Amino acid sequence: RDIYAEVFGIEQEALLATGMPRLDHFLDEDRRRQASSSLLERYPWMQDGRVIVFAPTFRGAGQKTAYYPYEAFINYEALWEMCERTNSYFVFEMHHFIDERPAIPPQYSDRLFDLSDERLSELLYVADVLVTDYSSCFYDCLLLEKPVVFYVPDKVEYSATRGVQRSVDDMAP
Repeated sequence: RDIYAEVFGIEQEALLATGMPRLDHFLDEDRRRQASSSLLERYPWMQDGRVIVFAPTFRGAGQKTAYYPYEAFINYEALWEMCERTNSYFVFEMHHFIDERPAIPPQYSDRLFDLSDERLSELLYVADVLVTDYSSCFYDCLLLEKPVVFYVPDKVEYSATRGVQRSVDDMAP
């Protein structure tokens, strides 16, 4: 209620907190189990180590100009080395506005995967950790009581150009 009141410029008393139907499935154990089984069947490697889901928001002014600066923000070799060292798999789940997908070099394709065509909500079921930036998807992950890491290499620029409702610093416990 606090955030909605602030964002929409209305008093909290005008809002009735009833939940968000798009989040109900996170509390449905049968749906979680079925979606997890389906993903594990299609991607059996998910059972072999830690699954790190990377779900950043887009950069740009909107859907027509949306992009993600992979070259500036992503070091595929370093990610792969971290995954090798920690027995992890790094899953890119890019915002649906972003047309360009990560160009994962073939030598890293055994640990780094672009699963942007999968549903993020279902990937969160099998994730061990979520890495995101300014996206609200971290709230979804918190419903599953899973850890979230904020990767915000452009914090100053993003805050100045797109703006943020809450500082990432405010999210730390």
